[in-house]
Amino acid sequence: MKRPNRWFHALLALCLLVIVGEYVALTWLGPYYMMRWAQETMGGRLTIGGVRFSFPLMTTLMNLRLAKSAPETSMSIQRAAILPRWFFVTSRHLLLERLEIERPLVRFTRTASGELLWPRTLETLEPQGTSRAGRWLSRLGASAWPGSWKTSIHSIQVTDGAIELVDQMPDPPFHGLLDHVAIVMGPVTLPHGDSQISFAARAMLVGHGGATAPCYCSGWIDLRGEDLEASCQVEPIALAAFEPYYHGVAEIRVYTTKLSFTSQWSVKSNQLNGRIQWQLTHLSEGDLSVHGRTLLDLKRLLPLRDPSFRGEIALSGTADDPQNWYAELIPGDPIIQQLAQRLLNRGVERITIPWWGHQFRLSLIPASQTTMKHI
Repeated sequence: MKRPNRWFHALLALCLLVIVGEYVALTWLGPYYMMRWAQETMGGRLTIGGVRFSFPLMTTLMNLRLAKSAPETSMSIQRAAILPRWFFVTSRHLLLERLEIERPLVRFTRTASGELLWPRTLETLEPQGTSRAGRWLSRLGASAWPGSWKTSIHSIQVTDGAIELVDQMPDPPFHGLLDHVAIVMGPVTLPHGDSQISFAARAMLVGHGGATAPCYCSGWIDLRGEDLEASCQVEPIALAAFEPYYHGVAEIRVYTTKLSFTSQWSVKSNQLNGRIQWQLTHLSEGDLSVHGRTLLDLKRLLPLRDPSFRGEIALSGTADDPQNWYAELIPGDPIIQQLAQRLLNRGVERITIPWWGHQFRLSLIPASQTTMKHI
């Protein structure tokens, strides 16, 4: 009788050991480490409701929340799924095919005193890197992965998100929302990624009284150098969506007026250049009163039955100092041109608009017929 080969038994045992080891690594160690990475990325401020592994290599984190939230500020993610592609031990490089984030919610509040409260997730950042974004990348890539692994994410996808603002300064308070936020961006390299990150986003802008309008943005951003190229668009939205801001000594009634605009933004070495082309339509009614006395009535002022206004605001300055941006108001139609010219003839070269507790100054610039056609 022939004895079975011992080497065959040893090889079979080794194969079984490898299979069991891979199973343990993929179903327990992998998800556990992904959960630890997410918690350390947020400085230990994140709680995770559960983690699971699914075929082929998907790790899913569920019910992610900030450990210390308040009614005024919060951040949560219903589901985050991570799909790895490959890893290289020698170069310490991890490749992730996709990071999916479902139903994230971010809420921030401006109090009646003007203080802005927002989820503070980056307080523990060390002062390294050349920018806030660079320090966040250093934290995300260097501190969470052992031995300073480099991580490349081919695609980040956000679906059905929401960004909520509660502004308690106006009376009544303003409650705004970016709902159904969807974002696709990538590729992203952490830490110290030096490649441009392309992005495309869409959302539903929701204002006072439930007024809504779709909005879109796309472009690219360099998080290390804080460079940016982007274009955005907001489809017509009723100005009544911002009605709480029209009350005070001066009362503005906008009735059925709608606003739409497109914009282009460019940031190079922290220098901003932006163009906002706007249009007001459905201006058949509207008035301005001070202490109850009507100073302006659109019905009597405008000769047209259903007029519309359009123009452009050109912005320039240091990107991280918006209070000192230089802004120009360029007329886009004869009516705005005439109003601007009347102010200029009276020596008014700049108008001041209150904006979130700051004074936003617009210089009046007459426009040629060619310029107005391009707005």
